[in-house]
Amino acid sequence: MKKLLTVLSTLLILSGCSGSAKEDAAGAEFYTTNGIADYSPAAMEEAAYDEKDAERTDDEEQSSEKLVYTGSLEIETLDYDETVKNIRTWIDQYGVMIQNENAYDYDNSWRGYGNKGTRSLSMTLRVPSGRFYDFLNDMQGTGKVRSLSTNIENITRRYSSVSTEIESLEIQQERLLEMLRNAQNVEDMITIERRLSEVESDLKYYQNLRNDMDTDVEYSTVYLNVREVTEYTETNEDLYTGNFGKRFVSTLQWAGQFFVWLIQQVILTIIRLIPVAVIGVPLIWAVRKCWRWLKGRRQAKKEVKGDKIL
Repeated sequence: MKKLLTVLSTLLILSGCSGSAKEDAAGAEFYTTNGIADYSPAAMEEAAYDEKDAERTDDEEQSSEKLVYTGSLEIETLDYDETVKNIRTWIDQYGVMIQNENAYDYDNSWRGYGNKGTRSLSMTLRVPSGRFYDFLNDMQGTGKVRSLSTNIENITRRYSSVSTEIESLEIQQERLLEMLRNAQNVEDMITIERRLSEVESDLKYYQNLRNDMDTDVEYSTVYLNVREVTEYTETNEDLYTGNFGKRFVSTLQWAGQFFVWLIQQVILTIIRLIPVAVIGVPLIWAVRKCWRWLKGRRQAKKEVKGDKIL
């Protein structure tokens, strides 16, 4: 029983070490001994050295910051095939990985909106972070850029916190393995193995989390959308602040496209109703004829009954 209590107390101490490691990762900056601050000359001198070490650590962290780059680019093109070919050329030259790709081919010409084109391409790309901006600059030459946005996220603190947690769990794992090797009975072994399983599960989780962050730092993410058009879409500036003649022509073009679309919709609706009319009109005629026949029979029966009564 005493051995079991000893094992349990050791496990509690290890758990406490893990908790303190989490507090360190969260940004604790001041430490005391037994809850009482030590202001002795030796302690002050040691604190001064610690401060210098902290400054050096800050400088090292600034020089090795963990930055995650994300970009989004939307392009219109008049020559879809040539644009896609150029994009794939840049992808090969920059060593870009295609994480996700979706291509669509749909025909909207019957709607009267010819400027919408028929094809589009959507990609999620992983670009080496050192060439992130160069890649975006070259991609802008493949068509007309409709939108471009970039974002930088600094995950240095989160990365440091996860690394500290991993170190703490690795220490716990080593101590638990040592305790397991020295266990004297089955009861102690079961208790230690249960705690060891929990530590190994947490360790695997944080290691996978850090690996994901390493990947995000090494390879930036770019969301690319390419859309085929027969003419470039005018911007709001062109529509509302351009010269009157250009705006007038643009309005007439839009009105003409809408009129064509409306006529097409009417014609297509009539065509869709033809099968309904072919089937529905004879059916309605047959139902009405049957109804009149039944109504006539009922009327005849009433007249016969009336004659009998008389």
